[in-house]
Amino acid sequence: MLAQLTRNLTATSLASSPRVFERMLGGLGVTNAIWDFRPDPDRFTLREILAHLADMEAVWNQRMRRMLDEANPGLPNVDENQLAIDHDYPHRDPYDSLVRFHAERADTLRILGGLSDAQWQRTGLIMERIPMTLETLAVHIAGHDGYHTGQVADWLDFAADARIS
Repeated sequence: MLAQLTRNLTATSLASSPRVFERMLGGLGVTNAIWDFRPDPDRFTLREILAHLADMEAVWNQRMRRMLDEANPGLPNVDENQLAIDHDYPHRDPYDSLVRFHAERADTLRILGGLSDAQWQRTGLIMERIPMTLETLAVHIAGHDGYHTGQVADWLDFAADARIS
């Protein structure tokens, strides 16, 4: 079980992530070529990252609700690449995605905000057999944010070096 301080730090990190992405990307302008710059062909563009963050936040919210409402529910895997195809990430408005990410994250924070110690320990089964607690999921989400924050910083650096604007 995580200490209350660690839970509080995780919640603070989760609360700040949408603002961090907004500060990093908010001034680019919707027609900027940087949105579709892809330094690594196997990873998302900036436009796709924001769509991905919004979609995954909705998935995690659904998982949290099921973990709270059901006894140890099976949590289906999400094929992120298929989700990107199904939701047409290359053509999504990045600012709409950012607004949706803010809204979904606010929902996450509402869910996590009033949990008892016992609720933090509620579990769901990922990959059909591996238990994950709500607190582990919250830490995972914060780590996922950090991964994409680093990716955005790298992409902005690469674009600056390539003089993409």
